[in-house]
Amino acid sequence: MEISIWGKDGGDYPFYDKLKFALVLRSLKKILPRHVNASNAVLLDVGCGYDARILQNMLPFVSRGIGLDFEVSGALKSNNRLSFLEGDLTATLKEIPEESVDVIVFLSILEHMDDPGSILRSARRLLRMNGRIFFCSPTWFGKWVLENVLSNRLFDPYGETPKQYNSHKMYYNPRDMWPLLVRAGFVSTEIRIWRSNFGCSISGYAEKTEVSS
Repeated sequence: MEISIWGKDGGDYPFYDKLKFALVLRSLKKILPRHVNASNAVLLDVGCGYDARILQNMLPFVSRGIGLDFEVSGALKSNNRLSFLEGDLTATLKEIPEESVDVIVFLSILEHMDDPGSILRSARRLLRMNGRIFFCSPTWFGKWVLENVLSNRLFDPYGETPKQYNSHKMYYNPRDMWPLLVRAGFVSTEIRIWRSNFGCSISGYAEKTEVSS
């Protein structure tokens, strides 16, 4: 099934995605400045999307941004503070040097991956000391909402939502995400997970510290 590329050719995002993005962005803007130095921090957005919304909005808080996705708008590539690697996410992660980034964002990405544990292990290797992974993925309650509420024509008149959730491989509660992060190399004191987006998602971060190094 072909998945629509939201943001491409003037295509708009569904309202619920806009709301989720706004809530996640608010959290990032609140948390990230406390932990990085904007003069030299590097942010990596895995699955950044065609128009790299996170990178564009967070650029004032970091020195440089890197985006990974299958296709990215050519208009963004002229910004000398942004760079992009296009293609399979697992492959493009391997092109980034170890211990070269300070923040890695997974916004609605891990639920699409066949092997999210491998992705998280790779991501941890890319983090500098005291760097953080931020993530947000749908819960099992969020699955029900997607399939029974947000697929309604009132919220999704063009029927795009099923194309997204039919590519999901997993849904997460905190007890599902925690062992993935531990197996990726983080320890319990480095992990924070909470329910977000009205219980439809979990959000959180894992920090790479000397405790687990």
